[in-house]
Amino acid sequence: MKLIFLIFLLPLALCGEINSETDDMNRSTGVVQRGLQDDLKEFVDLIPMNKIMSVALNYIVADKEVQALYNYIRSEEFRELYTAAIKTSAVRELIEILESYGLPVVKYINQITPLLMLPTYPQRMSAEKAPTKGVNGLVDEILHVLPRDKLIGLFIQKTITSPDFRQLLKNLGSEQTLRAFIKFASNKEVRRAYAELNKRGVDIVTISKKAITYFLNLC
Repeated sequence: MKLIFLIFLLPLALCGEINSETDDMNRSTGVVQRGLQDDLKEFVDLIPMNKIMSVALNYIVADKEVQALYNYIRSEEFRELYTAAIKTSAVRELIEILESYGLPVVKYINQITPLLMLPTYPQRMSAEKAPTKGVNGLVDEILHVLPRDKLIGLFIQKTITSPDFRQLLKNLGSEQTLRAFIKFASNKEVRRAYAELNKRGVDIVTISKKAITYFLNLC
């Protein structure tokens, strides 16, 4: 559950302040989300985005595998794969479910995609040593600049004290979300896009294991 939450937290941090006006997101759960946005912003405030961006830019400039991945994501080939994927019902269904939980998914997708020269998602629809460890090295370094203990402590605190946050975790762990993720992962266009990213060093299983190991304090 911590890993799933972190997946959504990092893009939120990258996109900056979360918009507190999310009444239009409360479609299916009936949960008042005003308190939830405040909860999420506390997590976002703990993310050292300047450090993360510095690490990422260093890899983009100097690491061949990350350069290849970055250039591919900005290529016309991946643009076509991405465009086809976001038009599928599997992607739309997952995004609609997450938005209904109070997560501004479309907002931060559309703040990131221009940086990668990708189409936006329809609203309704240094001096440092040059890195040479590829995508896995990039993931390792980003994990190690995160304030692990503070994030875990805040996660536990919010789980205990915030009904909105508990509802969000319940929603993310629900059968509805699981079915949507399975449909998403099984979608042909999504699998084609992931296959191309995987060729360029993006291994979701390995990245997930790294995150779990790091947050369980096993490394």
